[in-house]
Amino acid sequence: MKNLLLITILTVLFTSCNKDYNILSNDSNNLRIEKYNFTKNIEAKKLIYSELKSDEKYKIWINHFDEKITYYKNNSKKTKLIVKLKSLLVKNIFINNSKESRIFKSYSWPIWLNEAKNLLSDKEIYELAYETNSTEIIDVIDNQPVDCFCHVGNQGYSCKTYTVGFPTVVVNIGICVAGASCNGKSNGCGLLFLESCNGANCSF
Repeated sequence: MKNLLLITILTVLFTSCNKDYNILSNDSNNLRIEKYNFTKNIEAKKLIYSELKSDEKYKIWINHFDEKITYYKNNSKKTKLIVKLKSLLVKNIFINNSKESRIFKSYSWPIWLNEAKNLLSDKEIYELAYETNSTEIIDVIDNQPVDCFCHVGNQGYSCKTYTVGFPTVVVNIGICVAGASCNGKSNGCGLLFLESCNGANCSF
């Protein structure tokens, strides 16, 4: 009887400690995610992202897709397409060079993209899968705010200039090219930020 009572007490204590640890762990994760979300400086934002755990990166992208689903709630076709992309994500995708990451980039993404091009504009695809906040777009004017800001070969809205005319403004999309100061070791660029930031210039 005493042994049973002791086991029960230990089980309750262990469960309680685990719950406390999980709460603290979740709070810590949420704080890092909030810090990322509220940081406006692009360079600092990329640094914060690079230090996040795979499950935190996963949560950031899931939240981003949920926001886009809400944004397109009146367009059922676009909503279904984003839900489909969201369903392809797993936490291990955000582990560098994992099997899941390789499968996603080489198989799942090209299939989804082929379908998406019939429904979404290039800009919408970029804002969906190449950035986590549509207001945080780097403009190529004179100097880049970040030394290494794009992935070599990627064409997208991270490489753009404006041709100002009247009454329209034309957006010129370029291709990311290598920069001498970029070693390409840090991820945080390109598709779901799974690619290295090894580009510092744009070719138009």
